[in-house]
This record gives sequence, structure tokens and C-alpha cells, in this order.
Amino acid sequence: MTNTFNGWMNLLIKAAPFSFVAWFGFAYITFLTLSSKDSSGIFTLLFISLSVLALPHLQVFTKLKLKPEQ
Repeated sequence: MTNTFNGWMNLLIKAAPFSFVAWFGFAYITFLTLSSKDSSGIFTLLFISLSVLALPHLQVFTKLKLKPEQ
């Protein structure tokens, strides 16, 4: 990923389908957990869903950290 407008747009386009699926999954899991009588697993499912949403940040921060000093 290059640090240009086109590089960032390319990353957003590549990450968009995964973000949509993660948001849908998060909403679905929340609905299932809240509608069930046993809601003890909501925290586990919540953190799993949030980690999937945060996955694109790994690439961004890795690229920023490995950027050569100018």
C-alpha cells in the first residue's frame, strides 16, 4: 500500500466487503444472543466480532511502522 490517495482508496475498496460481512455478523450474533435465554456468551462473541472489524487496521499500522525514516 502506497501512502497516496489512490493507495488508501485501494485499501478501503479491498476492506469494504470484509467490513460489511463483519458488521452483518456482529448484528446477527447480537440478535441471536439477546433473543436467547442464555446470554452468557455475548462477551466472547462481542470480542470475536470486534477483532474481525479491527483486522484491516493491522495492515495500516504495520505499513506506518515499517515506513522508512525520511
